[in-house]
Amino acid sequence: MPLVHERSLCRVLALFSPDSERFFPCHSPNSQSQSSPHPPSDTGDLDLCRLFSPLATVCAKAYFILPSHILADGSRLANHFLKASQSCLNLQQDSDIESPISSSIIILCFHSNYIHAIGKAKVSWFLLGEAIRLAQAMCVHHEYALENMDPVEAQLRRNIFWQLHTGDNSAALLNNRPFILHEFILRDHISACHAPPDGDSLLDTTRSHNTEPYESHLMQSFHLCQNLWSLGAKLLLDFQLLQPFCTSTSPDPPPLTVQQTSAILDAYVQFLSFADDVPAWLHEIEEPADVTDANQVYQRAPVSGSNA
Repeated sequence: MPLVHERSLCRVLALFSPDSERFFPCHSPNSQSQSSPHPPSDTGDLDLCRLFSPLATVCAKAYFILPSHILADGSRLANHFLKASQSCLNLQQDSDIESPISSSIIILCFHSNYIHAIGKAKVSWFLLGEAIRLAQAMCVHHEYALENMDPVEAQLRRNIFWQLHTGDNSAALLNNRPFILHEFILRDHISACHAPPDGDSLLDTTRSHNTEPYESHLMQSFHLCQNLWSLGAKLLLDFQLLQPFCTSTSPDPPPLTVQQTSAILDAYVQFLSFADDVPAWLHEIEEPADVTDANQVYQRAPVSGSNA
């Protein structure tokens, strides 16, 4: 799922090229040693951190998932980039809390995914919780909160909300964590759109690899996964609502109503029949084929990976 704006990321990469002569101060913007000859960091330093941190996070994620036969030192490089991103995040933490933007959440989400992949599930869940709290503070689950906003920033906020929503359901279903972003818990209606038909592309469409329908297929694939997790979450909640009936010590516990029984059966059938409505192009990708076109190979890889 696109969580970065590709062209913006490339512009940031150019800013930090060796020829740019940009560097970071060696002290925290929130404190100043009396022996330091440097003046306190200004807003410009925080702006640099906000630019560099997501870039380092994406690099960490990319190096980590690269197979060893492509890059033997990928894991070691990924760890260095992760530490650099974490250091920047520590410097900009107060600013992210007071004035969060999409990258404030995306960085935490990427950190959570990375930490989870190396086996630190508790730390990962803690970081996911921080990202969710920022998302709640930004009201990204409301479509009206994204109105009159830069279209790219608005789409990034939609995407990161649904990414967090899926992560929240996954943590609840697989690790027995409490639901946080469910409407029942939020006590609020989730109105964020999945992908507006006239939304701005987050990929660089001037590259032949990114020609349509690649991005729309990526978005459809992700939201199919999100819908599957949501159906699983609904089924789990329905079963949890039955717990008082099943654990009652009364010799004559109250029977389930027809409506309760029907709702649980409907949720169960929806979950089992989920795969019946997937689009035809997704079935075609699942079928083995001798694809030689480089663009098609590139475009099939992430979609087939999400199916797994």
